[in-house]
Amino acid sequence: MRTEKSLNGSDWQVGDSRAGESIEKVKRWYPAVVPGNVRLDLLRADIIPDPFYGDKCEESKWVNSRRWWFRKEFQMPPKEGRAFIRFSGLDYHAMIELNGAVLCEHVGMFSTTVVEITRRLQSDNRLVVCFEPPARYPDRTHTLKCQMSYGWDFAPDIRTVGIWDDVSVLHTGSAFLRHVTVHPHPVGDDYLVDLRIEIDSSDDFPGVIEVDVEGLNFPLKPPVVQREMVQVHKGKRYFTTSIPIENPHLWEPWEEGNQWLYRLRATLSSGEHLEDVEEVRFGLRSVEMIKNEENNIPWTFRINGKRKFIRGANWAPCDSFPGRIDGERYKSLLGLARSAGINMLRVWGGGLREKRQFYELCDEMGIMVWQEFPFACASKPYPRTAKFMELVEQEARGIVRLTHAHPSVVFYCGGNEISYRWNHKIFRRIGQICSEEGGGRPFNPHSPARGEAHNWNIHHCYANIADYRKEDAAFVSEFGMQSAPAVESLRKFIPEKNLYPIKPIRSYFPVEFLFQRVEKLKWLPVFGVDRQTAQNSYMWYYRSAQLSKMFRYARITGFDDLESFVEASQMAQAFGLQAAIEHLRRRRYRTSGAIFWQFNEPWPAISWSVVDYYLVPKKAYEKIKQVCQPVLVSIDYPLKKYRRGDKFGGEIFIINDVHQPIENAELRVSLCLNTVGAT
Repeated sequence: MRTEKSLNGSDWQVGDSRAGESIEKVKRWYPAVVPGNVRLDLLRADIIPDPFYGDKCEESKWVNSRRWWFRKEFQMPPKEGRAFIRFSGLDYHAMIELNGAVLCEHVGMFSTTVVEITRRLQSDNRLVVCFEPPARYPDRTHTLKCQMSYGWDFAPDIRTVGIWDDVSVLHTGSAFLRHVTVHPHPVGDDYLVDLRIEIDSSDDFPGVIEVDVEGLNFPLKPPVVQREMVQVHKGKRYFTTSIPIENPHLWEPWEEGNQWLYRLRATLSSGEHLEDVEEVRFGLRSVEMIKNEENNIPWTFRINGKRKFIRGANWAPCDSFPGRIDGERYKSLLGLARSAGINMLRVWGGGLREKRQFYELCDEMGIMVWQEFPFACASKPYPRTAKFMELVEQEARGIVRLTHAHPSVVFYCGGNEISYRWNHKIFRRIGQICSEEGGGRPFNPHSPARGEAHNWNIHHCYANIADYRKEDAAFVSEFGMQSAPAVESLRKFIPEKNLYPIKPIRSYFPVEFLFQRVEKLKWLPVFGVDRQTAQNSYMWYYRSAQLSKMFRYARITGFDDLESFVEASQMAQAFGLQAAIEHLRRRRYRTSGAIFWQFNEPWPAISWSVVDYYLVPKKAYEKIKQVCQPVLVSIDYPLKKYRRGDKFGGEIFIINDVHQPIENAELRVSLCLNTVGAT
């Protein structure tokens, strides 16, 4: 029988040396927490200031040039059989040692590393993980590391390093079930679960594989049990079979029904001896992409045979230090998403493959997931070498293997805003991996694709909010506007002296983009800005504010101090998202989805998020909560400034995204005059 011992905890140590130096050169060790991150350990030890306050992030960039060593001592009583160590997330280039022997070298952030340690394991053990300096990888397009960690327009340049996901030791018999793949698909009114088990054995023997399927959150009577004889051979082999499930309990998106889940337990035995066991959670549901109405482009999701309009949001990593993301933070944010009426989250390609808890919670909450691979916004081709292609294969397969069994994951996409022509070999290979192990999910090489839009005419191009009404794409997967978080949140990360006044340096965003990255302010008087305002503006720019754009839209309601500016920016964001989402929902199935940018943020920022880093919702969140519910009453009317005496008229839409009628309903329409600024 398999046993598992977690090596997570606060009993690790971390130290540093120069690049190329050995562990003996480490001068000082600090307490470390795993999962975690080097900077978090240094922060606890008072070696660096809080990178999330002011511009203090700059003061820990020296971390990038050092080699980092993690070590832990643990006891493991001797056992018969085999032992393996499993790392669910190493970041990024690591060498693993146990009791003085090198086990392996690993490059990558998202794949799971499993190494046999049977002959190296002792009663008292010393585990060492060495990470090469992040500065060794200065070009993000030559890594499959979280692309955002190199700096983005809403995230800082924090090149993380450390053990960011779980670590454990596994004990098995002579055979180890390395991976179990489940692929459920409908056959008539029932389902067939195609099962593929990778068996790693140290011996040849005749065995029995028993597969038990039961309801995870409902009683399945009787449970499904299937036994098969199998000849196990030394080395790695695959065993395949199919398991019929009658009277299936389907997983549905949250507004359509229940989120029924199953548990599959695969056991390998030799005679009376239990060699190994592995469990997989999964759900039964079908997903297809069918053609939209009128434009005939396949951008309509069909879940369990029913068309589904996507009311979605883009999901960014919920912390720039992914090592400290835990189930509670996931649960809080996902609970806010579901309460807002969101039925899909796009896990953006510049971010992460999230931790297992994220996908399990999405399964349980009925939130669909669009999963991208770690490619985003490359202005040049990714490497075409055989070595890089091996890395792509390893990381993409790791992402698919972690997500494939989750019914919430309904779509795979190669990456964000990248050239297929430049990178077609990479995305063909990812597509093949998704076809082999992705459970029949649809796959697109990149976003946006044909018929899909990222609409940045509003905000980035200064267009009027009313121009959202011109959008006629088959699917819109990015659009949004920046706003400041609540004043209480601002005070947590911007020094009081730098809060206000602020001023756009120039109404041309490349200058602002440059300003986010400068550290000296000598040239600012050229723009006619006094030094204090310039320093304040610099701090806001450092936190991703694009002030000329924010001022342009905040003027709709006006402002004259910090509180009124925050209010005005949040109102503009709320109004913009409302205008876009209602317009797209009124076009239902001509446009089949609206995924706004963005739901959350990875550090305290002035960004496009509707929930700030401290989990405080903005006004836009409250508006999303109105316009993203499954049933919506919307009025299509001219967006303009109305004067006293003007006639007002519009067309009322009642939109029902649930495949059940609304009975005995009453519609009331009233017109309220807002006299603020009226003439």
